Amino acid sequence: NNFSTRPPRISGAVESRRSRLSGQSPSWEAVLDTRHLSVGKDYRLCTDLDGREGPLLVADSGLVVRVTALEVASPPPGSSGSFVPAAQGPFSAKLTRAKNQVLHLRCAEGCIVGSRVFLVSQSSSCRGASAMAAVAAGSSALIPDGPVAGGGALGGFGASAWRTSLDASFLTAGSTYRLCADLDGLGSLFTPGDTGIRVAIVAN
Repeated sequence: NNFSTRPPRISGAVESRRSRLSGQSPSWEAVLDTRHLSVGKDYRLCTDLDGREGPLLVADSGLVVRVTALEVASPPPGSSGSFVPAAQGPFSAKLTRAKNQVLHLRCAEGCIVGSRVFLVSQSSSCRGASAMAAVAAGSSALIPDGPVAGGGALGGFGASAWRTSLDASFLTAGSTYRLCADLDGLGSLFTPGDTGIRVAIVAN
C-alpha cells in the first residue's frame, strides 16, 4: 500500500501554505500567509507534528481560526473613545456599563452597513445559545466613520473606518467580553464569529 503524508483534498477547498511552529512547550506560534483565505470565514487548523519526513499524517488539530479584518481604532479627534493600547491589558477597548457606548473600528475588507457586531462572555461561543440571546438583546450595525461617513447610496463602500453603538447596560462591570461579528448581518453567506477583539466593561 502507498501511504501519503498529505490529507485527502476536498474539491473546492482553500488552504494556506504550510508554516513551521516556533517556540518551546507549552507555547508555540506559527506565521501563516492568509492572503488567499476569505475574510469572515472559519478555517480548521491542521498540523503535521513530525513534519514532511515523519510517519505521522496531517490531521485536524480541533482548533478553528476565524479570518477577520476588524480591529479597534483610535477615535477621531473630538470623539469620545474606548481604545486601549495593547500594553495596558489583555483587552482592546473599555466600555462603560451603559447604553449607547461607541466603539471605533478599522476594517480593511469585508465590512458593509449590513455588518453587525455583538458582545458575549469570554466563556461563550459566538454561535452558541448565549450568542443568540445577545443578538436578540440587540446586535449593533456598523456605520461608516471618518471622511467617507456620508457614503450614502454607496453603503460605506471604500470605508476602512467604522463605528458602532453598543448597549452595555446589562453587562457585568469588571468582566471582559468577546466582540463577535457577522459580516452580512441577516444574510446567509457568513456566520457570527470571534473577531479576536476583547472589550472590558467598567462601572459608570
